[in-house]
Amino acid sequence: MEDATKRCPYCGEEILAVAKKCKHCGEWLDENTQVSMPQPTAVPEPVCEPAPVCEPAPAPTPEPKKEPVDEREEATSTAVPVRKPGFFEYYFIDLFIRRYADFKGKTSRQQFWKGCLCFALLLLTLFCIDLATGLMFVCTLVGTLALTVPFAAAAIRRLHDTGRSGWWFLIQYVPVVGPIWLLVLLCQKGETRDDQRPAFQLPTDAIAAAAMVLIVGVSIIWISVRSNEYERTKQAVYEEAYRSMAENADEDVNNDSQNSDEELLTKESFLTDKGITQLVTYHDQRRNCVYYVRPSDKNLLYRYDLDTKEVKTISLKEIRYADGSSPIVFEVDQLGVHGNYIFIVADNGANSIFGGQYLIAYNTLNNTFTEIDFAREIRLVNDNRQAEVLRMRLTKEGECMADNEYDTWTEIINLFKTP
Repeated sequence: MEDATKRCPYCGEEILAVAKKCKHCGEWLDENTQVSMPQPTAVPEPVCEPAPVCEPAPAPTPEPKKEPVDEREEATSTAVPVRKPGFFEYYFIDLFIRRYADFKGKTSRQQFWKGCLCFALLLLTLFCIDLATGLMFVCTLVGTLALTVPFAAAAIRRLHDTGRSGWWFLIQYVPVVGPIWLLVLLCQKGETRDDQRPAFQLPTDAIAAAAMVLIVGVSIIWISVRSNEYERTKQAVYEEAYRSMAENADEDVNNDSQNSDEELLTKESFLTDKGITQLVTYHDQRRNCVYYVRPSDKNLLYRYDLDTKEVKTISLKEIRYADGSSPIVFEVDQLGVHGNYIFIVADNGANSIFGGQYLIAYNTLNNTFTEIDFAREIRLVNDNRQAEVLRMRLTKEGECMADNEYDTWTEIINLFKTP
C-alpha cells in the first residue's frame, strides 16, 4: 500500500502525510494539515490513429548514358574553337599550294575533285585574260606549268587514299586506255573520311569568286567588241580590195576595148569577128553606135560610138534603176534586142525558193534600166517579142526546205508594149 500524502499549504507540492516540514519550501507544518489519499492513476485510453498509407517509392531516375568522349574532342571543347577553312582555302590553297610537292599522305575524293574544279576555273580565267589582252595563251601556259607538280602530287595522294601505290600515276602514258584507267582509279572511293564541311567565308571566297566572274565577264565583252571590230575591218579591207580590183579591171577592159575594138570596127570583118558579138546597130539623129558583148564575159555590155570612136563599158552586175534600187545580179543568162530596148535575163544566184531570174529592159535612148518581172525561170521567145515565165508558189511547207511542196505554172509576157 502506498504511503499517504498531503500537499504543502505553502508551496502546494505533494509531501508525505507524516512530514513535519516541507522538503520543498522548508516551512514547518502543523498537525491539522489535511492528508490526501492517493488516487488511482487513470490510464489513458489508447487513441487509434489511422494507419499510414504506404505510397510506392518513386522509381529511381536513370542517369543518362555517357558516351565515350574522345580526348582530342574533349581537349578541343575546352580549348579555343578551331577556325574552319573556307571553300577556296580548303579545296585549292590546302590542296595545291600548302602541299605543293607533298607526295606522301592521302587526299580524299571530295577534296581532290573539287580542287580540280577550282583548277579548271582558274585556267578559264587565265584563258580569258589571254584572249582579252592578246598575249597568245601566255597566262594559260604559265598557270598550267606552275600547277603541274602540285596536281601530280594531289593525284598520287588520291591513289594512296584508294590503297594503291603512287606509281599507278604513270599508267596515263599508256596509249588510249591509260588516261581512262587513271581517271577510273581517281574516281574510286578511298579510305579517308572527309568530315570537313568548308563553308563560303568572307572575304576570301567572296573576293576570289568575284574576281573570276569579273575577269571572265569583262573578257567576254571585250572579245565580242574586238571580234565585231575585226569583222568590220576585214569587211572594209575586202571591199576596198574588191573595189580596187574592179576599177583596175574596168580600166584594163576600157583600154583594151578602145585599142582593139576601134581597129575591128574599121574592118569589114567586124560583124563576123569571133572576139565580138554584135547585138544591135543604131543610125538615127540621136544615136550612131553599136552595142556588142564579148562571149568571154556576158556581164559587160559595150557601146561603141561610131562618131567619136569611143567605147563605153556598161556593167550589168551593177544595174541601178531610176528609183535608186539595184537588183542582185549574179550572172547574165540571155540578151535580146527588140526596138529601142535590150532585154536582159539575169540570175540572182540564190537557191531553193529564193532563187530566180530578173527580166530587165535597157532603154538605149536614155540609158536607163527598168525591171519588168522576176520569176523562177525566164526565157526570151518569138524574136524577143515575148518572154516565157515559169512561176512557183509554195503549197505545203515541210519539216525542212527540201520537203516543201510547190505549184508551178508558165506564163507568156508580151514585150512589144514594153515602155
